[in-house]
Amino acid sequence: STFNFLQQHGYRQQRSNRNQQKRARWHRFRHWMGGQWTTVSPSLCPLDLPCQCIPDEKRSNIQNKNKIDFVDAIDCSKIGLGPGTKLPKAHPEANRRNYRVIDLSLNSLTNLTESEFIDSICQAETVNLTHNALKDFPQYLVHQLTKLQHLFLKNNAIETYFLNHTRNHAALEELDLSRNQITDIIPNRTYHNQNNKLQKITFLYLDYNKISSLHNGIFREFFRLKTLTLAGNKINGIETGHFKGLKKLQTLDLSENNIGVLA
Repeated sequence: STFNFLQQHGYRQQRSNRNQQKRARWHRFRHWMGGQWTTVSPSLCPLDLPCQCIPDEKRSNIQNKNKIDFVDAIDCSKIGLGPGTKLPKAHPEANRRNYRVIDLSLNSLTNLTESEFIDSICQAETVNLTHNALKDFPQYLVHQLTKLQHLFLKNNAIETYFLNHTRNHAALEELDLSRNQITDIIPNRTYHNQNNKLQKITFLYLDYNKISSLHNGIFREFFRLKTLTLAGNKINGIETGHFKGLKKLQTLDLSENNIGVLA
């Protein structure tokens, strides 16, 4: 399932009204922590309003609840991002290595190519882009975020997944492309049987797309793959070569397809 860090971290947040937003940056983020409201310094949050920063209670100063030393996640969900709107500006004084998660879900984003914005989140380990309007795989984002481990793209409008988009990424372990409009998975033109040339992905979700056929040996580069879901597509035939080389595969879901041929 997609990573819902808002539920995982369970926090209470006081949203500012328009008048409060005009006040000093010091009062823009307040969180319920340790039995009282705490304020997050603007220098800890890489992005400006309307994004919100969620403190990391485990790493922050436990003795002084009013002092937040670490930010765990940046919440930019449901803030109306999309065509015609500007992405949140990066805060010039912010520590860009002080967080792990960014949530951009439930917006109307069609692409993510703005270099200044991506640079401001370059240390993220988890990016949630579910429920947007992306038509293409965010290749530039993936290449720039070298520490990215979990990428959630569920419920977008992506039509094609090129394996080259995630090849050679040293950290990416989980990729959710379910419930898009994908009709084809395009293999790499060349195949090198070297670990540094292969996919590092362990969990790959491609269920509920429009895939009707698979290229022979399409997943052979995913030598670490443990979970592969292809349920709810239009696949009409399966060959043994489709899953060649998946020695670590533990879960394979092909339900709700039109499979009539097993070869």
